[in-house]
Formats: sequence, structure tokens, C-alpha cells
Amino acid sequence: MSRKKKISLVVSLVLIAAIGIGATLAYLTANTGTLTNKFTVGPTEIEAEILETDLDGEGFTDIGNDYELLPGEDAVKDPFVRITSDFSTYVFVRVTGLDVLAGKITADIPANGWVRVGGADGETIDGVYRAPGVFPAGENVDTPRLFTTVTLATSAVGTTTLEDIVLTGYAIQAEHLAETPDASIAVADAQALAKFGIAP
Repeated sequence: MSRKKKISLVVSLVLIAAIGIGATLAYLTANTGTLTNKFTVGPTEIEAEILETDLDGEGFTDIGNDYELLPGEDAVKDPFVRITSDFSTYVFVRVTGLDVLAGKITADIPANGWVRVGGADGETIDGVYRAPGVFPAGENVDTPRLFTTVTLATSAVGTTTLEDIVLTGYAIQAEHLAETPDASIAVADAQALAKFGIAP
């Protein structure tokens, strides 16, 4: 056998051995499909409206009442918030007008477990109030009344028109705000104050 044939034979045997070893050392593999997770924010709306008993006592108004009072007279003023939500909520009301009316009109605020969580500089009665507890998911869930009556002072003789009392409601989800109930309340309070532009 010629030298060229021997070299060709050796090269061929080396190639066959390399292919054989390569096939023997092949790893078992498999591929999967792609898993894509999409996240969307759940219900983003809480329906809330602030109401009070209308002057005839037959129903509720969401625009307020125009009171005509005599000095020393009481009137029913019982604002509350009605919520419709798919999840539990904390509820707040921003009150303005009572500080400027001090000495002319008094209100039994806060009533029914409501708590004042803060106010703007110089406010003593006006401010942001939190309703007691967490309100469950559901339709037409009502808070307790923030206050129930207003009284025109006997010293208001001769006063014809007084400033308005303005109330604005706010609700925020109660779930997943923080690790503990106390921390959740603190987060909700801070969000409510921020909503109304009040520093905590």
C-alpha cells in the first residue's frame, strides 16, 4: 500500500472515530414555548357620592340644601358618603366653611366615629375627616353621618347671608396598601391629605 493510501486511510479512520465520539457525547436537549405574563390594573374606579337629607326629609340631595334659619334654630345636616366598589375602601370627607362660620354656626362634628386626620394651616374645624373602619365591597354602601345638625347662633341676629359649608368626599382602596391595618390607615390618611393639597 502506498504511502498516500495509508495517510488517506488513517485520516478516514480518525474522521470516523471523531464522528462516532461526537455522536456518543451529544447532550439531550429540549426547547419550550414562550410564556408571557401580562398585568393589568384591576377595577380603577370607585363610585362615591356625598349626600345629605333634603329639606323635606323625604330623600337625599347630592347638591346640598339652602337653609333658612332663625337665630338659635337647629337644622338637620347629615352628610355621608355612598360608595359602590368591587373592593373594600377607606372613606374621607374634606370640610371647608365651618372655621369661617365659627361663632355663627356650630355643627356636631365629628360624629359617629369619624376622625379628623388633618387640615390646612390655621384650620381647626375644617379639614379632612376619615369615616370609621373599612367599608366592604358592594353597591350603595353608606358611611355613618359625619355630623347630624347645624345650629345658628343666637348672636346671628340681623345676619342675612352666611358663607357656605362645602363638603367633598374621597374613597381609596383599603386592600394591599400596607402590611398591617395601622400602616394601611396611615397610607390612606396621607393619600387623602395629598388629594386635598394638605401637607401631613
